[in-house]
Amino acid sequence: MKKIHVILFDIFVLVAVALFALVMILGHVWVARATVVVVPGSYGETFASDNNLKVVGLADSQKNQLSLRYGDVEDEEKENDTDEKSEEEELILPLEEIPFEYNLNGEEAEIVYYSGDDDMVVIPAYIDGHPVTTVAMDLVGTGSVYVIPDTVTSITGEVVMYLTTTTFVIEMIFSILAFLLTLIIVNILLPRYNKSISEYLLTGSQMVASVIYVIAQTAFGIISIHFLWNSPYLALIISLVILGIYLMVILLGATGRRHVKTMDSHVAAKTENMKEIKLAAKDLADGISDPVLRKQVERLSEDIRYSDSVSRADLMDIEDGIKTQLGELRTAIDGGDQGEIKRLADEVSKLLAERNRRCKAGK
Repeated sequence: MKKIHVILFDIFVLVAVALFALVMILGHVWVARATVVVVPGSYGETFASDNNLKVVGLADSQKNQLSLRYGDVEDEEKENDTDEKSEEEELILPLEEIPFEYNLNGEEAEIVYYSGDDDMVVIPAYIDGHPVTTVAMDLVGTGSVYVIPDTVTSITGEVVMYLTTTTFVIEMIFSILAFLLTLIIVNILLPRYNKSISEYLLTGSQMVASVIYVIAQTAFGIISIHFLWNSPYLALIISLVILGIYLMVILLGATGRRHVKTMDSHVAAKTENMKEIKLAAKDLADGISDPVLRKQVERLSEDIRYSDSVSRADLMDIEDGIKTQLGELRTAIDGGDQGEIKRLADEVSKLLAERNRRCKAGK
């Protein structure tokens, strides 16, 4: 029958499996779509509609973001009378401040990467006088809102993020491994090692390590599929580190158990002889009717009981003599030979005194 702590652990793992499976299912069907700001009637508006992207507006004070320019503007575009200016002032920033990587294709510019850290990613309308017509960078995973100017006529980057990424697969594998590995260790391997208090304590620490490993791996798996979806190698390395630490704790516990078993076997070998002697002397006086002899034999039994249990090679001969004499003493008691009882009791007492003297001298 399983011990209660093993049953509780199995229940814990089953609950963790159910919760993790729920998260995995949600992760499998969960989709993140880009949130964009577009100019009415532009390609950006059509693209957002076709791809079911969320479209939000800008505050009046932010409307100039839709016409952001980096660098100089072509001369003919500067030749505007003041009465022909738009209601919003154009936002023009130095080219060296541009947080994008881009390519120039003839007269047009293509955005390929965003290197900034703003939540609102404003794609410029012009870069050094070149209209930005293509957005090849992903519109998910960097910012929370993307401003698309009306100069853009093509968006080729990713705008939808599914959690069924490489990171998702890696963490699902490691989490399933965590469940199976801990169940095997706790239900099959550990129960063999709880026969002594020291081994039980070592087993308990390994059960705690198993609980921590399941929690750590599943928690990291859930975090990874949401926040490290584009860093599968990092997720893999961290999961391997978590697994490595767990296996190290289990192996150290196994080494400790082997050491405990070895020590126990050594102690058992050294105490086996005296254990037999103490067992032979137990209740030795029960069959003696003479009160004087009974008291003598009871004192002898007490002396044997409280003698050092650890034996040595140089004590084996005298201990064998004690065992032999105790056997003869038991026979004399059963036969009621009081003279023989006294003689044998005196001989055993002398042998025991000599054995204990040698034992004390050898320490």
